Amino acid sequence: FHARRVDEMIQALILKYVFRAKFKIVFSSAAQRHRSGFTLWLTNRMDAVLAMCNASASYLERKPDAVIYHGIKTEAYIPPENKEPAKSKEQAWQSLNLFKGIDPNAKYGIGILGRVRKQKGVHLFVESCIHALKDKPDFVAVVVGATSASNESFVAALKEKICAAGMANRIVFVGEQDFSDIPKIFSALSVVVALSDNEGFGLTVLEAMSSGAVVLASQAGAWPEVIREGVDGYVVPTNDVKATTEKMSLLLQDPAVLKEMGKNGRKRILEHFCVQREAKELVHFFRKLTG
Repeated sequence: FHARRVDEMIQALILKYVFRAKFKIVFSSAAQRHRSGFTLWLTNRMDAVLAMCNASASYLERKPDAVIYHGIKTEAYIPPENKEPAKSKEQAWQSLNLFKGIDPNAKYGIGILGRVRKQKGVHLFVESCIHALKDKPDFVAVVVGATSASNESFVAALKEKICAAGMANRIVFVGEQDFSDIPKIFSALSVVVALSDNEGFGLTVLEAMSSGAVVLASQAGAWPEVIREGVDGYVVPTNDVKATTEKMSLLLQDPAVLKEMGKNGRKRILEHFCVQREAKELVHFFRKLTG
């Protein structure tokens, strides 16, 4: 019984000790926060505990039996040249045709994807783009994701800043997109930014790297353990607009360097973070646990 949440641990313990179900209980944790006393009590009654990365392992009072990183479907998230050999990031971006209201002359896209709210660092993305894109006419930035009613004023304030900077067609909120189009968006973007305050693991960065995009991420989730500084992206402190702007500006200096970094990221995901590797490690762990 593989439990991911507190209620699942409770279910497993009831099945095992009340109904005498014959199984081992494994709890896997991706969270990076300290647990309540009840959660610790439950965790200590598991047959085994897994952590999804070293950061999540450091928050466990009980040392995990193994660290098994998440993986993604690398055959779904692929660079544009893997789909059409002649297509570059530039060609993929200009042929995307999903977003309205952006500068049609732009050659490269920068994006942040997910729910549009402060906790996701969207304000940091906007502010860094206002500064970094001023002398980079070939680049445009898009915010991809739904905005809830409680965050409409937050977005309105950001749009005012963008308009005041004269960049209404260079930094655009494009709203929620069809889930089936997300791999296509990742393939077309040259840079993907992820600036959450906290994350359990954070698959967005893995999906972006697999798609050949360079990543700029905060020190949240597993991102510092996945991204290699200056090789396939950069990691910045959370809620640090100065550091974010500096790294954003550095990334936009040379599209040729971006291309090479994107290739490095794709290779890293293929070698270390594919879903097949995760599945094999889990199966091996379960077999070892059950003898």
